[in-house]
Amino acid sequence: MDTPPSRRHFLRLGLGGLVGLTCAHPLLGPAMAAGTSPHFLLQIIFTGGLDAANFLDARPLAFKAAGLWQNPFNEDPRVWRGLDGNETFVTRAADPLQRVKDSISVVNGVVMSTSFDGHEQNENIWHTCDAFGGPALAPQIGVGRGALDWVQSGNFVGKSFTNSTNSTLLDLATLRDLRTAFSKSGLIGTGRRAQMEGPGQLLARERMRALAAGQGVFSKASGAMERGLVASKVLGAALARVKGLPGDDGDGSDGTDDPANPREALKRQCAEGVAMALALFRAGVTSAVTLSLYPSLDAHDADTAREQPKTVEAVAEAIARAVEALKETSWDEHSSFLDCTTLVVGSEFSRTMRQIGTQIEETGTDHNALTNTVILAGKGLQSGRVVGASDAATLRDGAFSDISGAHGILDPGGLKAMGRPFDFGAGRVRADRPNTYSVRDHITWPSVVNTLLDAFGLPASAHRAADRFGTPAPVLKPLLA
Repeated sequence: MDTPPSRRHFLRLGLGGLVGLTCAHPLLGPAMAAGTSPHFLLQIIFTGGLDAANFLDARPLAFKAAGLWQNPFNEDPRVWRGLDGNETFVTRAADPLQRVKDSISVVNGVVMSTSFDGHEQNENIWHTCDAFGGPALAPQIGVGRGALDWVQSGNFVGKSFTNSTNSTLLDLATLRDLRTAFSKSGLIGTGRRAQMEGPGQLLARERMRALAAGQGVFSKASGAMERGLVASKVLGAALARVKGLPGDDGDGSDGTDDPANPREALKRQCAEGVAMALALFRAGVTSAVTLSLYPSLDAHDADTAREQPKTVEAVAEAIARAVEALKETSWDEHSSFLDCTTLVVGSEFSRTMRQIGTQIEETGTDHNALTNTVILAGKGLQSGRVVGASDAATLRDGAFSDISGAHGILDPGGLKAMGRPFDFGAGRVRADRPNTYSVRDHITWPSVVNTLLDAFGLPASAHRAADRFGTPAPVLKPLLA
């Protein structure tokens, strides 16, 4: 007959095992309880700095003749008119989005930062509303809605997340391996096997629970181990339920790409990431997924800048296919995944219109955090809207005629567009040009985040501040359904 382990021996063995557990706090079970309406979050970030002027916030060709914008398209943009009557100029690279135009909303003129223009700082802002990191949006929304609060896929530049304990970085190959492992496990599986616990497991859980009754460090550790064991079973059962991954039917990609065709690779990676996200949502693994993709957007050199029309068109095609996948994939007999998923697509910042000291035909572009464009779609949001705008959009005598005093202070070289002032009460762009910058006058990234938090039904106490002084970031009410 086996002798029960001593307290010291048990804790020594258990603490070693705790390192391998994905979760260290209680979970609430599968993402959706019976009878509740599902709501998922899918974020897609194209890292590198997607130039809004090459996409959904374009400028006339006359700006190139004036030496103000490099315009690699060498043609005038087209008008994109929203269902709300608001307009923006778009390049031909945005043409794939015409297929899903009435399903998405475009937010232009989003100020990411007036102080930081690095990739890491602005990706931290994108996730946490702070250049130095903090609690990320995705796990804030996903907590308790699945076995994991958040799944990330891709290589993240910003990594300073303080609420990501119950989350993981996952790729398609690893997910397949985990699904196989848990499906074949005798301890964690589906059906009858998911209910089975061996004598060893039962004894371990009883011992953990008993030791957790105290107030000391050992008791806290034992309680964490017991909760982690329960959590690992919930997660394992959810992973075993994952179905419909790319390649499950034998027709998927082998994961290798032609290095001579990175744009096709981008579209494949995005499509596979979206399919993985929907499979994770359906299985109850998580309700929040972020895909981080790396097209060649960081166009500091002229050659990369000249390639942007093709690169941005590949980005637009990837986005259009993502929206179509959400629309065409059923959640149940009454709704599609687009009906129960909020989609957020963007980049960490936009780019300058040119560089100083180079001819307009030979210029690259640099980072610009004074404006950005984000695409929103899905549950809780209005579709077909155009909200916000950037300045540096009109000329007089060969110079910008709409630059505010605030913009001039923040961009003395005149290389950047900046988000225009916005009337949050009326829900429209303002015509005035303030002399000093105030977060209250502009659409900042925290306003976008707070709009998403409202769309998910979180209370105002969950809202993010617009700056480090705690200034409230108003919600974009025209976007809420």
